[in-house]
Amino acid sequence: MEGIEKAIAGEKLGIKEAEELFTADVNLLGYSADSLRKKICGDTVTFVVDTNINYTNICTSRCSFCAFYRTGKSSEAYVLSPKEILKKIESAVRLGTTQVLLQGGLNPELE
Repeated sequence: MEGIEKAIAGEKLGIKEAEELFTADVNLLGYSADSLRKKICGDTVTFVVDTNINYTNICTSRCSFCAFYRTGKSSEAYVLSPKEILKKIESAVRLGTTQVLLQGGLNPELE
């Protein structure tokens, strides 16, 4: 597959080559990705243990795909205090977390 060959060679993929990757044999794709990783960084493999902390579910965007958001008037709406966020971070770090992502809705009450 031209897309895989170009990727392994470090060449930029065009749209057609990138689309080929979606239909490629998963074993070939995995083997190729592993070969590229070895070429770039040897046998060193790292990972992160991450956690997402949702500090608020109040959001004004009303995205049609989002099942997470609540209006400010909802009984299920919440905003975590800085103290609550720190407790969640401390708990996650005790469990081995190395990366924390804070995310939440577009809450007009927050700066």
